[in-house]
Amino acid sequence: MRTVDNRLISIAGDHIRHWQPLDKDSSTSTHIQVPIHDNSGRWGAVEVSFKPLGGNSFIFFRGGSLISVIVFISISGFVVYWLFLKRALNELDPSAVVPDRVRAALNVLAEGLVILDSSGRIVFVNAAFEHKLGQPAQTLIGKNLSVLDWKSANTEGNAEPCILPWQLALDDIEAKPTLLTLCTTLNEQLRFAVNLMPIQAPDGKIRGIVVTFDDVTELDNKNTDLEQALSRIKHSQREITRQNRELQVLATRDPLTGLLNRRSLFEGFATLLSEAYYEDEILSCIMLDIDHFKLVNDRFGHAAGDTVIKLLAKILTETARSNDLVGRYGGEEFCIVLPGVNEQQAAYIAERMRLVVDKVKRDESTGAIPFTASFGVSCVAGGKTTPEFIIDLADKALYHAKESGRNQVTRWSVVEHSGNTAKHKVQDTVQETPPIISEPELLSDSDTTEITTEQQLHHRIAELEALICTQSAQGVTATNKSSDFPNQIVLIDRITQGIERSSRLNSRIAVLFIDIDTLQVIRNTQGEVAAEKLVKLLAARLKTTLRSTDTVAIDGAENIGVSVSHVNSGEFAVLLTDMQNEESATWIIQRLFASLNEPVQLEGTEVFLDARVGASMYPDDGKDPDILLTNASLALREAKATLGRDVCLYYSKEMNLRSKTQLRMEGELHRALERNELFIEYQPVVSMKTGRIASFEALLRWRHPELGLVSPEDFISIAENAGLIENIGSWVLENACRQLKAWQIAGHDHLTMAVNFSAVQLRKPELAERVLSTVEQVGILPTSLTIEITESALIQNFETAESTINALSRAGMRISLDDFGTGYSSLSYLKHFPIDVVKIDKSFLHDFPDHAHDTAIVSAIIAMVHSLGLHVIAEGVEVDRQLQVLQDLRCDSIQGYLFSKPISREQATALLASPSNIRRRVWATASSDMSVDNAVLAGVLNNAPKRGSAA
Repeated sequence: MRTVDNRLISIAGDHIRHWQPLDKDSSTSTHIQVPIHDNSGRWGAVEVSFKPLGGNSFIFFRGGSLISVIVFISISGFVVYWLFLKRALNELDPSAVVPDRVRAALNVLAEGLVILDSSGRIVFVNAAFEHKLGQPAQTLIGKNLSVLDWKSANTEGNAEPCILPWQLALDDIEAKPTLLTLCTTLNEQLRFAVNLMPIQAPDGKIRGIVVTFDDVTELDNKNTDLEQALSRIKHSQREITRQNRELQVLATRDPLTGLLNRRSLFEGFATLLSEAYYEDEILSCIMLDIDHFKLVNDRFGHAAGDTVIKLLAKILTETARSNDLVGRYGGEEFCIVLPGVNEQQAAYIAERMRLVVDKVKRDESTGAIPFTASFGVSCVAGGKTTPEFIIDLADKALYHAKESGRNQVTRWSVVEHSGNTAKHKVQDTVQETPPIISEPELLSDSDTTEITTEQQLHHRIAELEALICTQSAQGVTATNKSSDFPNQIVLIDRITQGIERSSRLNSRIAVLFIDIDTLQVIRNTQGEVAAEKLVKLLAARLKTTLRSTDTVAIDGAENIGVSVSHVNSGEFAVLLTDMQNEESATWIIQRLFASLNEPVQLEGTEVFLDARVGASMYPDDGKDPDILLTNASLALREAKATLGRDVCLYYSKEMNLRSKTQLRMEGELHRALERNELFIEYQPVVSMKTGRIASFEALLRWRHPELGLVSPEDFISIAENAGLIENIGSWVLENACRQLKAWQIAGHDHLTMAVNFSAVQLRKPELAERVLSTVEQVGILPTSLTIEITESALIQNFETAESTINALSRAGMRISLDDFGTGYSSLSYLKHFPIDVVKIDKSFLHDFPDHAHDTAIVSAIIAMVHSLGLHVIAEGVEVDRQLQVLQDLRCDSIQGYLFSKPISREQATALLASPSNIRRRVWATASSDMSVDNAVLAGVLNNAPKRGSAA
């Protein structure tokens, strides 16, 4: 007991040693202090100390707080519970939730299967997945599947993290099947195709995921091996193709000149000769050699002689046609085979070659080496003969040319007819003025068939001699066994020549493979003889279709070279050369289909044909004959696998699309007239003298229901190529004339109408009669109709166009030359044709009058046209400045957006009803004080002739 003043009144035990002063007199679990009070306040206290329970283990409670006890108990309970759960998870198998029957069924699966819980932990692993990973299932259960070394198979080498599909599914995001790569503990790279299926509770929440792993590692390895093997095979094929090409060149080509060697020349010659025999066509041969070649070698050496030979070979290749065979016969001798050419035409070709040789004999490529060549020409018109016999005749003509002075062309028929077999002394000098065969002789049709009776007898004797030679000699054949068409040597040579020619002229060639399934059917049912007869009928039809260029409505079609070859039992190869654009091939193929759709009469039975075409184009699809042939064959294979009739596929996808677009537009255009989709707009032509509308130009338009307004530049060419332009042109002419009649009845007697005619329409001799008939039926005067033609339309068929235009002009119609200045022979057209009106092309008005060059051209055209007494119209006038300068240049009429764009019939009628607006604008511009600041223009104005112009 202790008083307030800290005096111990009573003590028991070792109190002094165990007692510790309390902080603020607060009792603890081991020290208790009980205060004692009297009437005056606190008197003292009883102090009791206890021995700590458990020694130092209860030091945690020295704070004396009950909260500390509660916290201690909570922590202890959590630790014990955590240890219990851990022990339970280690002891229990989560896969036990899967029934044994289900487990057995899942273990049978060949693909790996894993079941995940809602946290992505593995609950079950089947035996297949366990085997793939090489880890026991016990080590995988309870792990998160994402901790394995997964990578995306599609983004290997990508630094971005891989988003695993089951993670997306657990986040309720749709996950698609994907490819994943897993690196196992054994460092194996496995590739899996991963699919998954969410396990959903009744409330829709995802409770887990079933993931399947299909091992595609072996499949990918096999695919990789196959790709490598395929790459090696392709490389080997390319190498084999290259070596075959080299071997083919070595076997068929002369190593010095690159021309056909003698053996290949005879093979190709036999092919073309057999073809000419069965088709009763003409074939000619040219033999030539270098004059005094031994002197060239003696004076300049053999190297210079080789240079001369190579130069001559180059000249022959460049001047020969694509269908001709050019070969080196031996030494300095060359031979050229010309199918479809008579002797006189061949002589003209030979003369053209001789002139080129004579012109370049001192070319830089040969230094100062002079050389010339002599030519001998022979011909066969039908009949069975041999290449050796024709070459012998040409060689005799060549011998006569060399004996007669060298550097000239000699025809065998002339030598044979004259009977001049005397030998002449060989001259050492070149003949300076050799006879020239003019081009009109080549183009004369009468010479092609005009053969005297004596010449026919000589030819017949030659044929009989050739038959004897054929029976006694073995010879070589170069045709296919089942046909008599050009073989591979001739076909490749023609493609090679076509490529060389196209590279020089910047043109296109097409290689077409045509497959006729009906041929094999006929061969199987009616025999080989009937099949061969059908082959010849088909070839004749193909050649007739392709060579009738006067009916092919394609720009430059007259210059397109064509050759047909029969390559195997049911296929033909067609070579198209000198095409200006790829679209020409599409229209020619359409004509082929139209021709082949007509049945063939075979032994009294109608045979219907089913054709497929594969095409390749130079240079887009290949720059080598073998590549072009291969690509055309591949395109044909795809065409044969395509359903439908008249299927044509190009090797190029882009060309396929363009071809389909062309054909689709053609089909739509066929129905455009029936659907009333075509209509006419009218653009006024204003007279500068009267200030009123003097004429309208009828312009065709097409409003397609899906494509909208189609540009005339797009569909006019399609109409021409599809054979629709005549019907469409007649429709435009009739409707334009009827509209003109309606305006004239309404009081516009002065008005005229201009109608455009295409090149295809001008090719028809009956065009003039049809136009005059339409004018008469409508009831308008011929003088009120203007026929507009372009320079390109005139150049395509000069003779027919001249006849038609002269007939229309004599009837009183005015002829207008459109787009003047953009063609090649504008001035010659003004001379040969009865032109009344010249329209300056709008391209010259683009920078007029600001650009001095265009201003000078327009000024010169107007002055020249006026000097010829013709009417001149300027197209494309858009601003007042152009109008004022054209008035100063005394241009007769103006057409352009300044006054009106092409408008409908109703708008044109309204424009005619209010002429004052146009008249005021014309007169206001004419009276304006706008200076002419162009010196060239001022000079033309000062020197322009005084003349009146028709309204």
